[in-house]
Amino acid sequence: MAFNVIAHNVDDHAKNFSFLMDRKGQWSLAPAYDLTFSVDLEAMPFENFHAFSVNSKVSDISDEDMLEVALNFDLKKGDVLKVLDEVRSSVRMFPEIAQRNEVPEYWIEKVGTYLRSSKE
Repeated sequence: MAFNVIAHNVDDHAKNFSFLMDRKGQWSLAPAYDLTFSVDLEAMPFENFHAFSVNSKVSDISDEDMLEVALNFDLKKGDVLKVLDEVRSSVRMFPEIAQRNEVPEYWIEKVGTYLRSSKE
């Protein structure tokens, strides 16, 4: 939830979450996949709503919304705030990571500008 909101992965639908079962029949959450900046920069804002809602919202999702959802799942407020800070810190590293992975400069600038100007 935190990554999808902060990094603008609005393509956050149920097919992007999976579980694995080991040989003993124990379930675990699968490693994350299909996590990406998925805002269409040329589209109208209403076309970039999240597929999953957060606190019944698909746009203008705040830290308070994410915190309320997390607290409803018995997560501790301090842990949630730490995760939000860690995700924001990681997302801020986008330009450096993209450059190391040879993302074209055009996209580094476009996506980076959007991420920096965003309220989410």
